[in-house]
Amino acid sequence: MTRNRANLRCQLQKAQIDNFTRYAVEGIWAIQARIHGVNLTGGATERGYNYEYFKEIFQTAGINKDFIPEKRMPGYKTQIVVPTSNFILNIFVNPFEPYFPPFFMEVIPKESISFIDYKKILSCLNDIIPNMKNSSVEYALDLFCSRPEEVENLFMMVRRSLFVRFQKESMLHGEASASWGNKTRMNFVYNYGGNKAYERGDDDKKTINGWNFRDLNRVRLEHTAKRDELKRHGIKTLDDLLEDCRFKEINEGVYNFQCFGGSKKLPSYWDWPSYSTEDKNGNSGAFQVEYNALRKTIKNIGQYKKNIVEFDGLKVKLVSEMIAIDAAWKAASII
Repeated sequence: MTRNRANLRCQLQKAQIDNFTRYAVEGIWAIQARIHGVNLTGGATERGYNYEYFKEIFQTAGINKDFIPEKRMPGYKTQIVVPTSNFILNIFVNPFEPYFPPFFMEVIPKESISFIDYKKILSCLNDIIPNMKNSSVEYALDLFCSRPEEVENLFMMVRRSLFVRFQKESMLHGEASASWGNKTRMNFVYNYGGNKAYERGDDDKKTINGWNFRDLNRVRLEHTAKRDELKRHGIKTLDDLLEDCRFKEINEGVYNFQCFGGSKKLPSYWDWPSYSTEDKNGNSGAFQVEYNALRKTIKNIGQYKKNIVEFDGLKVKLVSEMIAIDAAWKAASII
């Protein structure tokens, strides 16, 4: 009788979390893929890449006097900011070490910019500043929800389920996870290697500390493809990126929504307290954190990973959006 009651309790718990996961996923009313940012580094030139050099090119350029390298861009002494209406341009110069690239440039488009205008900006930079190389490209997928509470639910279940291969460290940033449901908190950010998932709102609602809970309208999944990964996929130069951003090719296998199965030694997805391992910020409740901790003691732990079926429909929609942005990017002619 006791065993039957335990089995019934497990079945009820599983049904409950499956329903909660479906509810969170069904709260997504739109998915939008975007190239969030392109990062470039400088090569050799007859002149030094300093403030005077960039001031000649960009008349509105100014130095950020509040720049703190350790918090923003370790390795460079100076940040140059170029304000524009369509994009944000940050240029970091005066490297601390001689082997660093002479400058690092962030090109971040405003949300309203068209692909044609974005590509024109990149093409123009490619023409006026010689020998730049792709350092990284930030690929983003926005999962829009109607209410902040739906954003919170979706983020909670994405973080609980998300698994990215080869990422040995992940952690939640923001207020303590005990703040779930706190409508006065700021947004959460979940970092895992060169990737992150985070709650966010519109650009014009962002504060110095992020987004207020009341302004949240989406969960963003973001993968930063660095130079070696870009080169493996045929993006060796900025011209290659302008021709084809290869969103699907680079991102299709990144996002996996998984749990453990096939072993009673491993925590159960539906048993909420069983994900008890804490990250370095003291937050628990994430499959990636559990997996990375248990892989040290469970032999061949990879064989016990299985997909969470409640996310299968979302994965199909994500891939469909990746295909759509690849087609739209190619069709945006700047000739």
